[in-house]
Amino acid sequence: MIKINGFGTKPDDTPEVVTQHDADKMRTLLQEKSYGWFDALKKMATIKDERSKIY
Repeated sequence: MIKINGFGTKPDDTPEVVTQHDADKMRTLLQEKSYGWFDALKKMATIKDERSKIY
């Protein structure tokens, strides 16, 4: 079942809306890039789980 609330074309975005979308995209990319160093470090690390030797 699909409900349609309206039918028509989307109005053109104002310059303020376009600027806000661009800023949101840039912020998202910067956040992804800043967390990327941690993922790269995790991939390079060698983790050994030796808990089974104790118990």
